[in-house]
Amino acid sequence: MRNNFEVCLMGRLCLLAAFACISATFPSRANDTAVDLATGGLVFVKNPNVEMLSEDLFISTEEIRVLYRFANRSDKDVTVYVAFPLPDLKMDLDAVDLVIPVDDPINFLGFVTTVDGLSVHPSVEQRIFARDRDQTAALTSLGIPLSPYRSQDVLNKLSATDKARLRRLGLVNEDGQPLWTLKTKFYWQQRFPAGRKTVIEHRYKPSVGGTVPVSSSQMGQWLKDKSHRKYCVDEDFLNELAKDNHNYFLEQWVDYILTTGANWSGPIKQFRLVVDKGDPKNLVSFCGRNVKQIGPTQFEMAISNFTPREDLAVLFLLRQPPYDSGQETAEPNRGDGAASLANTSCEGLWHERNMIFKVAGYCFKTQRAIREFGNAGCQYDDLTSVPLSESQRRAIDDITRIEATKRCHEKGSRTVTHH
Repeated sequence: MRNNFEVCLMGRLCLLAAFACISATFPSRANDTAVDLATGGLVFVKNPNVEMLSEDLFISTEEIRVLYRFANRSDKDVTVYVAFPLPDLKMDLDAVDLVIPVDDPINFLGFVTTVDGLSVHPSVEQRIFARDRDQTAALTSLGIPLSPYRSQDVLNKLSATDKARLRRLGLVNEDGQPLWTLKTKFYWQQRFPAGRKTVIEHRYKPSVGGTVPVSSSQMGQWLKDKSHRKYCVDEDFLNELAKDNHNYFLEQWVDYILTTGANWSGPIKQFRLVVDKGDPKNLVSFCGRNVKQIGPTQFEMAISNFTPREDLAVLFLLRQPPYDSGQETAEPNRGDGAASLANTSCEGLWHERNMIFKVAGYCFKTQRAIREFGNAGCQYDDLTSVPLSESQRRAIDDITRIEATKRCHEKGSRTVTHH
């Protein structure tokens, strides 16, 4: 086992965390298509008297925590509005599901914050936009939920007149599906006392993108083709990945909007990032400077007088044991294997792959898969618990490989497969 730190493009540091065991502890996310939501930190109206002394950022697939220390250098109190914008929500009509970590129509990241250790109860603003215009009133007047992911049942029950009006406003398409974007913002008035420090902390659940578990060779090829620059994946990382031709790898990632830290007066005096890969056996890669390992699963980047110019993307690779349960679970008729799938559409491939998981008893997470297959009789919430046979695993590998060849998971920006 070894840990490598390799210098990458633009003087940034590549981080490779080697691993040694055979199972993973992160909850698996795989199968039906989904993308993650990039999250970030606080923003407020810049004030020349308030500076950020430090920012401590913690990132894992389970939680994001940020602790800020501010100082008001003036002799008068400063009161400004502080905001935490949630990622925009928009329904993907090509059936790409967003990863929404909390089942709450407003606080869908589970955002909580404290100031000097005391809980803050922020106000919330939700606005609807279509064709670059605020159309919130048009939805609220009809009792339509603002979240596009919760609106379809109400939209289906509208009168023909109301549906036509929403189409004219650009809020729905001809099939009555939502086209709008929901913008959500938590905000509060924050007082920074004269000559004193103020500590603001918030935490929330990240939106975690991910892929189905695939072989090391397939994962390596995907990283070469799509994302090695985004995560500063280097040749040593790929070579380490290629050494394991027995197990599968589940890819997950978290995107964080780091550039909001440039909103304050001057640079961040002391910036500290800790990335936790969750288990010593997992791989992690991200772009950074002055990175060092501070524990079996944690890596630290500490920078003084930091002005963030780029956002942060963290890649996690979770080692998965072979999916051989010792039993042959019933599976869909696959004909002559991969050859029979070569002319199958992306939609057909998606259905084939999900049907394997359906038959094996997986409990789907995304709305699209639930609508298509339902969860009646499902038994397994965790992908690693699903009793897939070796032949089923090979079938999923075939489907995944053909999907990659057909570029089924590309739509402008990178998309992913996800339960």
